[in-house]
This record gives sequence, C-alpha cells and structure tokens, in this order.
Amino acid sequence: MAGRVGSYGESWLRCTEHFLRASRTVAELAIQYADYAVWQRQWLQGEVLDRHLSYWKHQLSNLQVIELLADRPRPAIQSYRGAKYSYLFSRALSDQLQAVSRKEGALCS
Repeated sequence: MAGRVGSYGESWLRCTEHFLRASRTVAELAIQYADYAVWQRQWLQGEVLDRHLSYWKHQLSNLQVIELLADRPRPAIQSYRGAKYSYLFSRALSDQLQAVSRKEGALCS
C-alpha cells in the first residue's frame, strides 16, 4: 500500500509541475464558460424551455429505482473515521502553486 500511495504522490507531483509549466503558456480563451451560461439562460426560456422540460419529463417518467450494490455494508451510524495522506512539497513548488492559485482566484492550502 505504501508503494502505491508513494507512486500516486509522485505522479501527482509530476502532473502539478507540468501544470505549473503549462499554465504560463496557455492563452486565455476568447469565450469563457460564464459567457456561455449567460447565452444559454437567455436562450432557454419560454417555448424552448417548455419543449426541453417536456422531453426530459417524458424520458424519465418510467424509471425504476434501482438498488446499487455497495462495496461493503455501511454502518447504521456514520463514524467519520478515515485516512489522511500528507505530502510535503519543496518550498519552490509550494510558492509556485500559491502564485498560480492567487492568479486563478483559487484556494490552495
């Protein structure tokens, strides 16, 4: 298990380093998701909205509830016990992650 966690940690570290290098070279898109969301909200009104709602209500009207198998029985009372994995980054990588996080308006802790 420790070897697997270590290899995942190394893979994640390599991906993070690649992201930091790539984030410096990727140009901003001409249209952002927020622009699309505004357009979609304006378009999806009235008759168009009614037609889409009617379609999906019909498609989903005869669904049956299915019981999915769990990987193990769940306790009656949740314990909130779990595992945690900590990984220390170099100061340089940590600083780069913080800088990208601030630039992108994301939380990095």
